Order: sequence, then structure tokens, then C-alpha cells
Amino acid sequence: MTASSANQLHLLCRIGSTAVALIADQIEAVVKVDKIVPVPGAPGCVRGLAAIRSRLLTLIDSASLVGEVSPQPSYMAILTVGGHGYGLLLDGIDEVAEIAALATLPVIAESGWTVVEPTLGDHAGELVLVVDPQRFIAAASQSFAQAA
Repeated sequence: MTASSANQLHLLCRIGSTAVALIADQIEAVVKVDKIVPVPGAPGCVRGLAAIRSRLLTLIDSASLVGEVSPQPSYMAILTVGGHGYGLLLDGIDEVAEIAALATLPVIAESGWTVVEPTLGDHAGELVLVVDPQRFIAAASQSFAQAA
């Protein structure tokens, strides 16, 4: 992501205890988490399946992917990647806003967040991690490949 995307709308949310801004134009809807059906043998980053609006979604445990703790996520952001529906589990929703002054985040080897390649953004004087939500799906797909 570059500075040219500084005026895009972002969904400000929480994954674990971290403030995150997801690019809003890739998110179809945000809904409360209801019933989750576990998938035996799925990697840990897949919390299960859910039926939302007559669609079957694979639920990605975003907190697990980045090393955060989230025993009971409250919301999911719905997106479609490669023709498949996904629910990206979130711990809280704050607002939709423009994020200013995106900058490249230095690589921190110990951080689990590096799997989603975040950048830094400024929202009302506070730093937030800015993430393309499709990067969570790509990281989960790599977990599937490794589990196979």
C-alpha cells in the first residue's frame, strides 16, 4: 500500500487488543457472529463455517493468524476472494473513517502481524495498523497448504 491510498475509507476495528484499519471497499458487510460450525481437521486459523444470508462462509480467526488472543469474537467482516465467501472474525467495530498519512511499517521479526504486511496509519492522532483484509485470507490459505 502506498501513500496514494491515504484517502480511502477504512473500517476501524479491533483484532485482539490491537486497533486495526481494514480497507472498507473490499468488505461487503459487517455482521454479528452467530452460530459457528467447527470444521474437523482445519488449521487453527479457521474457526469454522457459518451461513449468512444464504451464503456459506469460511470463518477466518484473524486474531489467531497474527498471534493475538480472542476467545470470543463479536463481529465478522464479509468478503469474497477468488469467488469464495469468507468471514474475517473481529473483536470490535469502532467506525468507518478516512485514514491519513500511510507509511510503511518497519519489519518486526517477532511480530505475528508481519504475515498480513501491515502499514501504519494516523487516525485522529492515534497510530493504527492498516491491513488489506485479503491478506488475512492469503495467510489462511498458506496454513491450509501446510496442513495438507
